[in-house]
Amino acid sequence: MSKASTYIASVIFSLLLIFLMIGAALAGVLRYCALDTETALSIVDSQNLPARVHAALETNVKQQESTTGIPYDVYAEAITVEQLAPIIRDTVTNGFAYLRGDTASLGIQPDFSALEAKIREFFISYAEKNGIKQNETFEEAVRSTTDAAEANILAACDVFRFGSLNDAGVIKKAKVYVPWAGIAALALIAAVIIFACILFLINVHEHGNGFY
Repeated sequence: MSKASTYIASVIFSLLLIFLMIGAALAGVLRYCALDTETALSIVDSQNLPARVHAALETNVKQQESTTGIPYDVYAEAITVEQLAPIIRDTVTNGFAYLRGDTASLGIQPDFSALEAKIREFFISYAEKNGIKQNETFEEAVRSTTDAAEANILAACDVFRFGSLNDAGVIKKAKVYVPWAGIAALALIAAVIIFACILFLINVHEHGNGFY
């Protein structure tokens, strides 16, 4: 091989090696950092997201109090930082597991029994004070209010917006490619090693020819 040909081959393999290294790095970051649950949970902790979610829910409930007629005290115990923190963590863990294909369903079912009891207690008290019959219509009002409250809390705790992304069809599309990110990273790393060896051999051959 002539020196010109060797030089051109060296340049080409060097450029390919650079692109392969960039690709391997991006695939590795995507699979082992961007999609890593522990990384996401560390963000939840470092950004103090449970406290932020609590503040947002507190403001929302108080603003709606004049419309719904339900006082903040009914919801207060269910939206403390201590109650919200595990819901947020479980939502994040489930969301990334679903995205990676490690679980078949998106979403969690926290224990809202205390909140449900508080809402029912409020409705019963209100009905008794105002002479309202506790019939099917009454039960439907309790159920709809409870469902709305739980949905509101779950939506607020979905800090990475997995639900919205899923509704928009983004997660469905991403799930097709995400499982291949790890394989792609390993394949690209293998390609980097191969191309690095080839480039090394080209340079060794060129230096060897220089001695003659």
